[in-house]
Amino acid sequence: MSALQALIPFLLFTLVLEGAQLLFSFLLDLIVSAGSGTLFVFCMQHPGDANAIATALSYLAAFLIVLSFVKEDLVWTKKRYQAMEQAGTLQLSMEKAEKDAEDPNKEDQEKREQERIRRWKIDTPYLVLPEYRLLAGILLSLCAMLLSLGIQEVYALSGILEGGTDLSGLSPALSAAVYGLFTPFVEEMVFRVSTYGRLLQKTRGSVPVCMLFSALLFGLFHGNLPQGVYAMLMGFLFVLAIEITGEFVTAFFMHSLCNLASLFLSFQGIAVSLPAALLFLLAGFLGLAAVLLLCRRVRIDAWKSR
Repeated sequence: MSALQALIPFLLFTLVLEGAQLLFSFLLDLIVSAGSGTLFVFCMQHPGDANAIATALSYLAAFLIVLSFVKEDLVWTKKRYQAMEQAGTLQLSMEKAEKDAEDPNKEDQEKREQERIRRWKIDTPYLVLPEYRLLAGILLSLCAMLLSLGIQEVYALSGILEGGTDLSGLSPALSAAVYGLFTPFVEEMVFRVSTYGRLLQKTRGSVPVCMLFSALLFGLFHGNLPQGVYAMLMGFLFVLAIEITGEFVTAFFMHSLCNLASLFLSFQGIAVSLPAALLFLLAGFLGLAAVLLLCRRVRIDAWKSR
């Protein structure tokens, strides 16, 4: 029952979104079949813009249905990270107090230090110190963008996915607004704030398990297997970024950057060769590994030196 309660926003959002997309698709077909009128001319001259508007309206309708859940979960999420911040501050205070005491018993002091590290890992498993969060968010976003571009280009060059976003009659400004800003915002609110937050609340599962499960749901949401695998990987990175920085904005920025970079290459007609795509993947994975190692050090080692 707890797991089902955690999935309510996800299920509602998915069902309403699918229904709204079918409805708007039907309406567009009616407009085109009419054969005349202002809307007919617009749909014929700008089919991409018409589909983008229909997508935005579908997302808006689905988001409004789950908005009450999202508001509630956003409040809980903020309180959770505030508690994590306080837990980290408490560990810093304990460290300073014990250093000031200058305990002559070195063995006992080392045991207490290990206990502090253990508690830090439990209370704030991934959260880094405040002064490193902006840098961590920027670096994670760049790594995610490289991975995103690499995977998508490998898919396109290998023929795993046929075609892609239809750019015919699609204006760059509208595509950036809908696919680069609005849909990432809605998806992050629904999947990272509400679905992930509810998994932590209702199931009381471990953070890594809830991260993986929320990423799996994000993959299933995207339908086919190739896109699902890609979305699952990116979804895990997005939720990991929130855990590292304690900010929803980080995941939204990462998601938007990935979408906008892909749209930019498409509109500019920039062809990426297979070696270049593989280089993107390698750089993304190596960069991500380096950033995570850095985050691990500033999560534990930095507070010990204060």
